[in-house]
Amino acid sequence: MSALSAAFEQACRRFGPAVAVRGGTIRLAYAELDERAGAVAALLQDAGLDANEPVHVHISNQPHDIVALFGVWLAGGVAVPVHRTTPAAVASMFHERSQARFLLDLESTRIEAASLSLIATGRPPHRPLLEGAASIVFTSGSTGAPKGVVIAHDAFAAKIGQIDTLLG
Repeated sequence: MSALSAAFEQACRRFGPAVAVRGGTIRLAYAELDERAGAVAALLQDAGLDANEPVHVHISNQPHDIVALFGVWLAGGVAVPVHRTTPAAVASMFHERSQARFLLDLESTRIEAASLSLIATGRPPHRPLLEGAASIVFTSGSTGAPKGVVIAHDAFAAKIGQIDTLLG
């Protein structure tokens, strides 16, 4: 288990009924976030997700985006956030570079089989660079085509730890 997943699960146990994420009319307690992320992880594992395999995750700055990201991480995958408004040609380029098999799209906090789509049939090749990775974030491409930046679980967890220390 990664440091990021361990910190997530520890926070969920510690703060269970407290609100973890809110946006618009949606409020999710830590316990709900943990339960729903676990359901996403199970969905991905049942689909055959391999360790360190990239998963495209549709996001739109909503609480269910957090559920999706943590679900990918709990399943052992690498989240590749793709905003829902990303032009098809750009999203296709992300797919070409990540070689992800799955697209996770939680348009609500309800998790169902329809939330997961197969976008490629072949398993992506093993890439040592993705071992221990939390996500691949594509840059804006201001000097050319967007490039994927790999962010490790440990680095992400350390950053969150520093923010927590600063903000208490």
